[in-house]
Amino acid sequence: MIPTTQYISKKTNVFKWGIFFFSTIWSLLAKAQDPQFSQYYSAPLYLNPAFAGSSGCSRIVSNFRNQWFALNQPYNTFAFSFDHNLDRYNSGVGVQFVSDQVGKNGISTLNGSLFYAYRIDFSPKHSLRAGIQGGIMSKHLDILQLTFPDQFTNDGFQENTSGDYANKRLRTYFASISSGLLYYSSSFWLGLAAHHLNEPNHSFFTEKGNAQLPVKLSLHSGYKFSVNKKLLHGKMPEKMKYLTPTFLFKHQGSFTQLDLGIYYSSTPIFIGFWYRGIPFLKSSESYTNRDALVIQGGFRFDKLNLGYSFDYTMSNLSSFARGSHEISLGYVVCRGYKKPKQRLQKLPCPDFYNNELAR
Repeated sequence: MIPTTQYISKKTNVFKWGIFFFSTIWSLLAKAQDPQFSQYYSAPLYLNPAFAGSSGCSRIVSNFRNQWFALNQPYNTFAFSFDHNLDRYNSGVGVQFVSDQVGKNGISTLNGSLFYAYRIDFSPKHSLRAGIQGGIMSKHLDILQLTFPDQFTNDGFQENTSGDYANKRLRTYFASISSGLLYYSSSFWLGLAAHHLNEPNHSFFTEKGNAQLPVKLSLHSGYKFSVNKKLLHGKMPEKMKYLTPTFLFKHQGSFTQLDLGIYYSSTPIFIGFWYRGIPFLKSSESYTNRDALVIQGGFRFDKLNLGYSFDYTMSNLSSFARGSHEISLGYVVCRGYKKPKQRLQKLPCPDFYNNELAR
């Protein structure tokens, strides 16, 4: 049941219903998914804390996503991470910052996290990484960017509003804890991550209830095939070519999503194509669960990696959202490294940032 409001005046009533409407919309946003990257293997720490230190050296990664660019104010997400391998301790450490701007409504999120991962080698070809992530998140709401019903009058739009929340900026802080596991061999990998294990309260209005951020569970896996592994005149081909089918399954709150696709790589080029959605699964509103077709391409020059992807929106938002652009940039730094006593097994998944020398 939605509680009714006693009216003091017509103007106050309109404003209170405006606040109620805004609070309702915000409560829906509170249950929404975390920001996502289509190039999820080009944002390894964002995907799974167990990736910390997995390059075998030091790695710098940045990602930018411009979602639904046809909107006047699209959703923009930026991530930056740095992680470092501690081979002597079979460990990896890292740090990540994520900024997310939700359209023109003044809602933004900033997240800073620290990572630690530990590697267990079962054999030269089989390894397991376990990682943990702890972070502080900040959400900001600029009321000045919003409009309320009492600003729309017979005389036109009025700049000022009489509401209690007028000319205010709201901010809330909360901690988030995440963890992940990653098993891999020379050609196969399987990862599981759980974000927001503590289900933090991220409501701006703490006196009016609790808005918990639900746990996000993700499962990702794939297999790397060589398409030209045959020896030529007793020698390996100069340029190896690979096909890598992969998937990412995510569940958070009432949302479920599957990314299913394939990569082709032949240094310095890699391309990928996949589908996002679960066609046979329908939501509570009985519409088909389908989101986008995604195509990705990029280059790898020595230790520098550059990727671009485009999402073609297939959902009911396609008529006005059009699609999304995404760019990833990464660099692996190995200066000063001595050759490890035990060569690290290179991850087969297409994160494009693994150190070829650390094998």
